[in-house]
Order: sequence, then structure tokens, then C-alpha cells
Amino acid sequence: YLGARLLERLAAEGVDVLGVDIRPPPVARPVAEFVRQAVSLPCDGLFRGRSVAAVAHLAFLVAPRRDWAAARKVNVGGAENVLRACAAAGVRRVVYLSSTTVYGAHPDNPVPLTEESPLRPVRGFQYGWHKAEAERLFQRFAAERPEARLAVLRGCVVLGPHADNFITRSFFQPVMLGVSGHDPPLQFAHEDDVAEVLLRVLSDEVRGVLNLAPPGVLSYSEVARRAGRRLVRLPARLLAALTDITWRL
Repeated sequence: YLGARLLERLAAEGVDVLGVDIRPPPVARPVAEFVRQAVSLPCDGLFRGRSVAAVAHLAFLVAPRRDWAAARKVNVGGAENVLRACAAAGVRRVVYLSSTTVYGAHPDNPVPLTEESPLRPVRGFQYGWHKAEAERLFQRFAAERPEARLAVLRGCVVLGPHADNFITRSFFQPVMLGVSGHDPPLQFAHEDDVAEVLLRVLSDEVRGVLNLAPPGVLSYSEVARRAGRRLVRLPARLLAALTDITWRL
């Protein structure tokens, strides 16, 4: 859904786009060229001869998978394939959409977290772990190629009419589950704003790591209230067990 929003803005700017995905993007205006291919497969040949000026890597499995190896093949192996293709074609502008989950949820985290905060994804949380692992690949790519302009965007939870991730889906369940004794702060960005940031970063000289989040926060209980959902708090161990059972089902 973020790639589709970005494609619409690139089309409006008159930019020729090579789209690579397992299905065509749901956009009103077709991209200049589309290749149906999984990011887990080598893509070196796709960039050669096309004068690719910039690459935005957005492909990632958001929902956790029981098969960690298969998920890693897409999330981390996909990043390796894209970077290898960028190196082979001499692409100098690369943008990677990472996540604030790479910081991990730790009681000693500074408030607010800054781009200088260490990467400490929660062990066992597949999404954050793979985001951090892939991000290190992009940082190594930039370190080995001083001429490359790499921007890493660490985004918060994305909301919007097309947003589809395991967090947004929880807001549409009859009951929202929380941990007893905790009311964590959350940050959200609208899908259109994230697409706009991606467009601007692709087209300018920004380098390095940027947190992509608003200045304010909403408590989990406030999110439940605004979503019109009942909030049920459970002990952490019971909630973890229920989550694991649901995942297996």
C-alpha cells in the first residue's frame, strides 16, 4: 500500500518507474515498466541497461511467519538481492524503509529515541529483528561505496484507508487486548505522508538515518477509545500464550 501511494506521486511528477513485485500495483496510472518477480530471487539483470537512478526498497513481510527461514529469505535475502543489483548497475541513490522497532521496547530506552540510539530489536520479534538485520546490510553497502547516497527511514505505525498491517487490523477487532499495568505510548503516520517523505528523500541529497514519526504520542487506551473498541487487559504471560495460539491457528 505504501508502494502504490509512492507510485502515484512519481507518476504525477512524470518519473519513469520500474516496478518489481509479485503482483501488479493497484494504481490508476500504470507504471512505465512492471516486472512480476519475488524479491527473494536475484534481480541483477533487471537494473542493467535501464539507467536506474534511484531505488526505493519497500518489500517486506509485515505479519510474523512461523517459518523464520522462509521469512528471512524475503526480508533479509531480498535486501541482499536488491543491493547486489544496485552495485552491479552503479545505482547511487538508495532509500530503505526500516522501522522504529529496530530500537526495541526496553525500559531503559531514552525518551524520545533518536537516530543515534542503538539497534536493539526485541529477541523473538521477527519483524524488528529482520528490519535491523537488513538495515545493517544497507549501512555496509553505503560504507563500501562512498559515492552512494543512502537514506534509511525508520518509520512508526502507518495508518490510512489502504494501510494493511497486523497492528491496524487489531483496531478493527471487537476487542483490543492490552497488558495489565501498562498503557504504552504509540505513534502513527498517515500513508500519504509517508509516501510524500519517500518521494522527497528519493529526489534530494538526504543521507543517513531519519526517524519518520510525528512529535506527539497516543496512549494505547486512547487509541482504543478513539477506535470505539473495548480494551481488555491481561497478564503478560497469558496474553503471550493467547497470541501464540492465535498465530498457530
